[in-house]
Amino acid sequence: MGKYTLFIGLFIYAQFVFSHHALIGTVVDENNQPLPGANVLVVELNKGTATDGQGHFQLRG
Repeated sequence: MGKYTLFIGLFIYAQFVFSHHALIGTVVDENNQPLPGANVLVVELNKGTATDGQGHFQLRG
């Protein structure tokens, strides 16, 4: 499997999202298949994580 790196910039209301203490989601490709090991970044907050084997991620504020 090729390397997939996905950068997600959440520019609008990033502070609002983190005021709820967590950002949880799943990263998928164009075929709606989960992407394990994808990088998820919130640029304004300098926070990031990688997805698990099923493409799930969780960022705590």
